Amino acid sequence: MHLEPWAARGQASPAGGPSIDRDAMLAGLVEAAASLAHFVEADRVTVARVTPGRLRGPLVRAMRGADPATPDAKRSPAKQPAAAPATPA
Repeated sequence: MHLEPWAARGQASPAGGPSIDRDAMLAGLVEAAASLAHFVEADRVTVARVTPGRLRGPLVRAMRGADPATPDAKRSPAKQPAAAPATPA
């Protein structure tokens, strides 16, 4: 994951607007990763690389502390093929 330098520093976007709250930004990234994991039915999300590296720790901690998007117990069962309709004899 690559974060723009201004976002990593919690500054305003060069295009304008308010400064970014770093905790809110990390929470949003965690929410987006959980949503994507749920969509693709992934069992886990691995954070391999974060730029700048100093934000890897806070991001990983935020992900560990997050509730799963859909716990395995609540995940819908795999779709079964539809049974062929019965033909009259």
